[in-house]
Amino acid sequence: MIDGITTRQTCTRCVNDSSIPDISFNSNGLCVYCEEYEKLRQLINNYEAMKKLWFDRIEKYKGKGEYDALVGLSGGKDSTNVLYQLKNVYGLKVKAWTLDQGFLTKWSKERIESIVSELGVDHEYTVLKQEDLAPLYQLSIMVTGSQCITCSYVMYGTFIKTASDQGIPMAVHGRSRPQMLKIYHSQNHNDPYKPFLEMSVTPCSNVDLSRSYGKVVDILKNSLPSNEIEKFMKFFPNYTSNSVAEFIPFYLYHPYDETKIVEFLEAHMNWKRHNDYKVFTHFDCSAHDAAGYLSQLADGRPFIMPEMSVSIREGKISRSDAITRMKKEIFENIPLKSMKILSEYIGKSERSLVSNAKRIARRKNQILSKK
Repeated sequence: MIDGITTRQTCTRCVNDSSIPDISFNSNGLCVYCEEYEKLRQLINNYEAMKKLWFDRIEKYKGKGEYDALVGLSGGKDSTNVLYQLKNVYGLKVKAWTLDQGFLTKWSKERIESIVSELGVDHEYTVLKQEDLAPLYQLSIMVTGSQCITCSYVMYGTFIKTASDQGIPMAVHGRSRPQMLKIYHSQNHNDPYKPFLEMSVTPCSNVDLSRSYGKVVDILKNSLPSNEIEKFMKFFPNYTSNSVAEFIPFYLYHPYDETKIVEFLEAHMNWKRHNDYKVFTHFDCSAHDAAGYLSQLADGRPFIMPEMSVSIREGKISRSDAITRMKKEIFENIPLKSMKILSEYIGKSERSLVSNAKRIARRKNQILSKK
């Protein structure tokens, strides 16, 4: 464990340990996330059935407006591939969209400009104000150690809101399977992505968007102080409206292989991997290393552990290789550049961010030691 963290139970199949939220283990040492994946496997790996759900959505939404789909674009491999496939394989009228929350890297912006030019698609930035986001990032950091929860809520809320406001029926994202499934199990009522996932595996004719989005909002309300809720709700769509867009996961309906995606893009587009590329890396966010470092301090584990565990279940990586990769992800030193960017943005000193993450770690260790 990292920095003398209390000894933890580790799953006998994946690499999840007892630091993962809402985890439990059966008598054979298998974690609840592995158990739940087995229940999902037959459905989500049946691509004939998943493609039917995908085409149901295309049939329902195609041709309903100026654009068939709004596609989130960061410039990375996953979102670029989604944009390419929707336009060139499925023949949809697409518009690319990017959220600039203050951490978008120069590399990402240059890549986005190149991609939309090459594919000949319209593109729009939504630029959010620092004074609106900084307090929300501070809240997220105080609760979890890092800013990622706030980013997730704000990004996907704004994405769906933008599509809805512009009459675009599909908000199609490129979130990978490891990202979608990393904390999913049927009894985890704190996973904000769970209602989206359950909606996505429901036949289109049975989808109740208002009800599904309402569940997401309820999770948000249960996880935040009541006096902070309205600060987040401004980024969400009017989910009770009949014109709210459906949030659609491209890689739930299609096989996901990160290496093959990179190879495909380099063969079919003027797209090149980053010089420091390796799987599970994010070059679009200048604060990503800071988030990983602070999460490591707060949780006592590498940031990518839950995603690695999904990849093991999906047969994309062996358990031993995942352990080796996670060891390489451990920060031996503070990522100074990224920490400075985060510190200056939210108005908190680097020392206070580190102290807060260590405070969270002490509290978690106290909880674990009582179990």
